[in-house]
Amino acid sequence: MKRWIWVFLIAACIAQANELQDRVKDIVGRYDYQTHSKLIKMLFANEAQYYNDGKINYNKTLHTLRSNGLLKLAVTNSNSVDINFLIPKNPIKTIKILNSTIKNMGYYYFFTKTASYDDDQIFRWTITLKTKNIIDPIGFLKQLKKHNITVTHIKKLENQNWQYDLDTRFSRLTNLKKIKPNSTTVLGKPFKEYFVSVSSGVDMFHIKSFSGDIWYPYVVCFDKNLKPLKAVRSSKATAIYRQVLPEGTKYIKIGDNFNIKNIKRGLTIITK
Repeated sequence: MKRWIWVFLIAACIAQANELQDRVKDIVGRYDYQTHSKLIKMLFANEAQYYNDGKINYNKTLHTLRSNGLLKLAVTNSNSVDINFLIPKNPIKTIKILNSTIKNMGYYYFFTKTASYDDDQIFRWTITLKTKNIIDPIGFLKQLKKHNITVTHIKKLENQNWQYDLDTRFSRLTNLKKIKPNSTTVLGKPFKEYFVSVSSGVDMFHIKSFSGDIWYPYVVCFDKNLKPLKAVRSSKATAIYRQVLPEGTKYIKIGDNFNIKNIKRGLTIITK
């Protein structure tokens, strides 16, 4: 019996080592892996330190590759690359998070190439990024962690393209102004539509425009996955807008039905 236990443990260790090497190969690419195979096997000889709870620790793996000159991010012979994101849950919210994260990292020139569900019902979002340097995956993982998004697989594809598999089950939007019960929240002059989160216990709110502004309400309520619950567009100038929130409202987008510049002094949200 003990013999079989030892056989099982040895097999498990070999499988874990093979998985780690396969994941490293996916990051650096087949050619660089073969070229530097001896160095890579030496660097990752202690496989256990590159795992957390049985899963690859991508942060530590990427740091080891970068500190040894094996994480190559320069784009050669091209002005753009494609990045594929595999999103199993909450694609609308995840794309919003990815959009803001990529821009916050200084990459503004990208557009959607494809967006669709595959045969396994995993949403695939592919962007074309105009750049000479790939997004730093270490910084990218750090930013996604703030939104409770975990990267489960990173792969360097042909033609310098990349793919990220994501765990988005517990994703959340951050740095949003929160609307609480029995409170008054002043929103400053906007440069784009407001996007706020709603605390539990808020069932109704009033939005007041400032004297002198001519505001035409545009209000959309979303659930926790950014599914629209109710949208209102008004062609009538309004000083005070009142609304009962649909059940399950987690986020609200507020703007002007015609031009955001109509909100010159901001808005005030009052909850009861």
